[in-house]
Amino acid sequence: MIVSRAFVAGLALILLGLVPAGCGSDAGARGGKGARSVNSVQPQKAVARAVFAVQGMTCTGCEIGVKRVLKRVPGVVSAEADYETGKAWVEYDPASVQVQQLVEAIGTLGYSARPIEESG
Repeated sequence: MIVSRAFVAGLALILLGLVPAGCGSDAGARGGKGARSVNSVQPQKAVARAVFAVQGMTCTGCEIGVKRVLKRVPGVVSAEADYETGKAWVEYDPASVQVQQLVEAIGTLGYSARPIEESG
């Protein structure tokens, strides 16, 4: 019998009780063994959001590069990019990083970026 790596990894997570709530096991949702509450461990930080117009992305590889470079900036919570729309979306801790630092991070890849929306 051939078993995929994904199946084995999923089975291991279930057996260890590490499956997040909503992933087919209700252990995490009911606070069962292995459940972890992120909110009770760390206080909530203020999160700001920014949308950037990014010129020069032409493929999925470009998207991946932009997401990767943004996620490496200390204070960035999440980052997404889309070459078809020429946009990048970032959630970040405004106490740790400024919008200009995010523009500069994108610039290290050779793209030009400018903020088009900011909140928080």
